[in-house]
Amino acid sequence: MEQARLSLSTLLGEPQRLSGNYGSGERLVLDTHPTDIPVGLPSELLVRRPDVMQSRAEVREAAANAGTARSARFPAIALTAKGGVAAASLKGLTAANPWAWEAAGSLVEPIFAFGRLKRREQAAIARYDQAARNYEQTVLTALADVEKALVAIETYRTEALHYGELVAANGRIAEMTQALFRSGFSDYLDVIDAQRSLYASQMQLVNLLAQQHINYVNLFKALGGGWSPESTYK
Repeated sequence: MEQARLSLSTLLGEPQRLSGNYGSGERLVLDTHPTDIPVGLPSELLVRRPDVMQSRAEVREAAANAGTARSARFPAIALTAKGGVAAASLKGLTAANPWAWEAAGSLVEPIFAFGRLKRREQAAIARYDQAARNYEQTVLTALADVEKALVAIETYRTEALHYGELVAANGRIAEMTQALFRSGFSDYLDVIDAQRSLYASQMQLVNLLAQQHINYVNLFKALGGGWSPESTYK
């Protein structure tokens, strides 16, 4: 326990102190109620998860690439000039001057490369669709993580309540067995058996409480950082 305490102090960046006072473990059993989970936690909390943030960024990138690939299939020339009149690039297409070939080339180049540009656009759209599916799967995974943590918390909480009653009952049995032994109505073997049963139920209760706290940590991770205790969610 002292080694674990020193390791925690190192991780927290706190001065290492030897306490030497470990107590009887009763506080762990009696004072173990974690923070209440607010009602109506919004799904927007999941946006803070690193995997969700990455997946959203990939969708936006794929969408931008798809838009760029589509715009490359259209000619890029000016249609109007200052004052709203037709630009030289547009008039040059019908004028008998050398620039007409340059303007026509700007228009027909995407047409000549139609198949290549179309396939490039289709590939970009396919990558966008894949990124969108990955994002949907990431969100579903995040929701599943939250649900698993909530179910586990409720399960271990219910089991801990039942085992708390068992610990209390075994404690009373141990006290009565000890009293009978002092009065000469029982031998010490009965006392040992009662204490063994009490110890076993206490250890099981501690394990259940530990699992409950572990799943609280899992819930914080699933939500991308927990929640604000002072906030009210509706």
